[in-house]
Amino acid sequence: MSDILTTATMNKIRIILAALTISCSLGYSQNTEQEVIQEANQYFNEGDYFSAANAYARILNEASNAPLDISYQYAESLRLYNSYPEAAHWYLYVSKLDSTETFPEATYWYALMEKQIGNYDISISYLNKYLLNKGNIKHIERAKKEIKSCERAKWIIHDTIPVTVEHLGANINTPYSEFGAIQLSDTALYFSSLRRVVAEEEGSVLPGVFVSKIFRSKMSIAGFSNAKELKGSVNDLKTNNGNISFSADKSKLFFSRCVNTAPKLSCEIWVSECVKHKWKKPERLTRRINLPGSTTTQPCYVSGDDFDVLYFASDRSNGFGGMDIWYSVVKQGKYADPVNLGSNINTVGDEITPFYHTPDSALYFSSDTHEGIGGFDVFSSKGGLNQWSQPKNMGVPINSTANDIYFTVNEVDNDGYLTSNRTGSFYLKGETCCNDIYYYEWNKSKPLSTLSQDTLFIDTTNIEQRIKEILPLTLYFHNDEPDPATTKTTTDKNYKTTLANYFELKELYRGEYAKGLSGSDAEKARKDIDDFFNDYVKKGFSDLELFSKWLLEDLEQGNQVKITIKGYTSPLHTAEYNMKLAMRRISSLKNYIYEYRDHIFSPYLNGHSKNGAKLELFDAPIGKTEANSMVSDNPNDIRNSVYSRAAALERRIQIVMYESEKTKSIFDTLPKLSLPSNEISIGKLSNTETKRITIQYQNRGSGTLKIDSILVSSNAVEVQFNRNEIEKQGTDFITFTIHGANFNADQLDIEIKSNAVKNTHLKINVR
Repeated sequence: MSDILTTATMNKIRIILAALTISCSLGYSQNTEQEVIQEANQYFNEGDYFSAANAYARILNEASNAPLDISYQYAESLRLYNSYPEAAHWYLYVSKLDSTETFPEATYWYALMEKQIGNYDISISYLNKYLLNKGNIKHIERAKKEIKSCERAKWIIHDTIPVTVEHLGANINTPYSEFGAIQLSDTALYFSSLRRVVAEEEGSVLPGVFVSKIFRSKMSIAGFSNAKELKGSVNDLKTNNGNISFSADKSKLFFSRCVNTAPKLSCEIWVSECVKHKWKKPERLTRRINLPGSTTTQPCYVSGDDFDVLYFASDRSNGFGGMDIWYSVVKQGKYADPVNLGSNINTVGDEITPFYHTPDSALYFSSDTHEGIGGFDVFSSKGGLNQWSQPKNMGVPINSTANDIYFTVNEVDNDGYLTSNRTGSFYLKGETCCNDIYYYEWNKSKPLSTLSQDTLFIDTTNIEQRIKEILPLTLYFHNDEPDPATTKTTTDKNYKTTLANYFELKELYRGEYAKGLSGSDAEKARKDIDDFFNDYVKKGFSDLELFSKWLLEDLEQGNQVKITIKGYTSPLHTAEYNMKLAMRRISSLKNYIYEYRDHIFSPYLNGHSKNGAKLELFDAPIGKTEANSMVSDNPNDIRNSVYSRAAALERRIQIVMYESEKTKSIFDTLPKLSLPSNEISIGKLSNTETKRITIQYQNRGSGTLKIDSILVSSNAVEVQFNRNEIEKQGTDFITFTIHGANFNADQLDIEIKSNAVKNTHLKINVR
């Protein structure tokens, strides 16, 4: 198999060529069917599966009965650019009508497409049918593995792990291709992206030239700024550049360069050294690594005490299948002969995108053959060089039924990034055609209010009261943002994205506001800007994140919430223009709320929430009518009208009003038992220890609460609680005493039975 990075990249290039395909289709009536078939076959043989699919589709649209050979080629083309549901439809069509068994593989590929969609029982049924009919010998062993994989997938997909996966926004992802993200410390994200390098000529049906390049995006509290191409000679306009990996001291950057030598991509690993903060002209690694006639790609460079190791993916000979993972020991800059990682890692299929995390001695990689839930899944294995434990599937939501690749772990924590074509990615054609970068974060325990070592208290403050304490909540913008020089009243931009770009301009603000000043005056001007970004801009966003969290809690309690947002501008430009600018700024905050935590507020905004709660947003654009009259409105005086702290303070929006009203429900008359947290960790417990933990609980319902009983999963635990009745908003305590001598589990499951609507469950982790 060709390199997954550039296969995805080239597929996106081919999708961009749809304009050419459409142009060709206009002339179909002048072409014979045979000419179109030749055209489609040529696209297919060149690896341009998107254009091939369009050409085959033209034939099928003209035919009264779809020919099986064209239908099969159409299905193949759809599969190879990741259009799973449509490919499944056409494979099944061929399989059912193929009475002469001319296309026996249609059944096999139909089964795999159903697996990619997540229909595991259907996939198993057709894989068994394929084996019964004694299909192609090269697929028989794979079919057997896929049956086991589907059985396993039914378990994996329902056993989610405590991690949140979030699609990175438009500052990183585009409708083209983004992949292979690496975060350096907490300052920047490096990744690769397909971008236009030559614009199309006027009147041409070709959309120009696209290659993948390496990009860098700065990080701030609000996320990532607009990505910028890595400066220097690392990016080459004649090749696709990607798959980056840094040495531990960041003095070397390893990456791939790939060229399209149809029907496959040819890739090699290169390295560039950083000298005086600039990347030197890169050099190709030795032929010992870049074996002629094979693809060598996706480097992962691991620095060690006695020697370094280069892991990479390659389809060179003497492997186990298509793409395998290999390693080379590096001493004093010399690369030893590559060694295959062995059969625990590599299979008859494809293993790609290796990432080695030294702190936990773990290799993360993707495979389409180890037992997974669909396409490429991410796996982990402990060890090093060619000694590895049996790989473990990373589970859902790290993995999906689509392709999940390029799993990395950050330097500063255990969170990181992955690349996927799962639903939710930006795309040009078909929901799963294209790869984007996703951020994953391991779920941390909620912070608990603790007054003593063994007592946990619940926060009894009213949510509406907490929110009103941080109002008015003020958020700031750069001049004429979002969407400068327009008269639109709405924007597609999310406030978080806009703010990330604003943070990147901090040094520009410091320089412009201090321009023409010297000594203490210049230093004071720079300090003014620092204070503004830290005390106003940064604090505003921190308050917004807290506000969003509390807002969700309020809605989950079934309340009707109304929020009023005011928009302001500096005095630059006309009153009419500034009114529309204020409306765009309000719109960007609305987008933040709409998109928060993968659109979690949508049911409340569209009136479809299960608990009857509702969220309404109201606009109050002010424009410049309330701007400080002391702020300059002179466009020629940009120091004071744009970059001064006074002007920056005027470019804002505010959440000024928050109203929360309880939705009337039958449940209002019932009690509700609330805990500080439903999961608590108390640390390791030795055989000689006894630990006691006391937990406060509260009745947050209207009816009187009474605990009937508490069921515990271990006899080594004593439970003490009062059987008193607790009135509305009242509190009481439960004490658990855990005796280590008789406790041999790492988790304690507790069920609290009461007269509330449903029983309450608590988990205590003992590790």
